[in-house]
Amino acid sequence: MLEVISASLKQIQANQQQSIELQKLQADLQQQSNEAQAIERQARSR
Repeated sequence: MLEVISASLKQIQANQQQSIELQKLQADLQQQSNEAQAIERQARSR
């Protein structure tokens, strides 16, 4: 039973780590999107 609980906790921890990594990727993509939009606005205003 303890082995099962331990394995479950390890899986939860791995899932949380993956979630954090995905959040970082999402933030990076958002930043890139913001920069692209800024460039588009600059291009239109010329």
